[in-house]
Amino acid sequence: MSAAFGNMERLRRFWRDELEARGFWEETSRKDAFAETTRRLFGRLVEREFTNTAAGGEDAEYWRHVFYDVRKVHELVWQKGFADTVLQLAADPARVGGLIEFLRSGQLPGQRSWSGVLGQSAGSPLFFVGRELRRLDIIPHTEFDHRAFFPCAPVRRAARQIGWIDRKLADRSDFASLAEISERIYRKITEDEEFKMKMLPYYDIPLLHLGLEG
Repeated sequence: MSAAFGNMERLRRFWRDELEARGFWEETSRKDAFAETTRRLFGRLVEREFTNTAAGGEDAEYWRHVFYDVRKVHELVWQKGFADTVLQLAADPARVGGLIEFLRSGQLPGQRSWSGVLGQSAGSPLFFVGRELRRLDIIPHTEFDHRAFFPCAPVRRAARQIGWIDRKLADRSDFASLAEISERIYRKITEDEEFKMKMLPYYDIPLLHLGLEG
């Protein structure tokens, strides 16, 4: 979702001027309020005048993400069974290693497919969620550590600069490649026991700092 949003400054402006200024989150936070609130909002949005021949300023792609991706997450939060299932996986050392893939696709080896998961509405941020669940000890098992690295662009850049991954892999952001990068970073950090003791509690954060600061 984040990659599709594009320029972060433009996203911040959209979030501030379109969503927060309209009270979008407060108005739609009640489960039974979303339909009526969005009906009124759509009514105002479709009647806006454009100020240039390119019809710029509509932020149509952002609105599409809000009304599908954000609404999808909103629905999942209300589905108690989904949250309970995630917590059950987090507590199960035999299955927690597949938690990221489950959140994405609903697939777990040996289990029937789950029909209500994030799908394409979330990609790399799922690794961030996994990392924080692990750092907060909500996921208490080391079996998850190979998926607990958030391979965002600065982390991939830093990993490439120090030779942990090659340029071809660093330039890829598809879900399978991100999972492979997390795995490779984990293996590099855990090759030496002393290095592992110093670095593993921070997961990808030192690489993030390196990628941002150079």
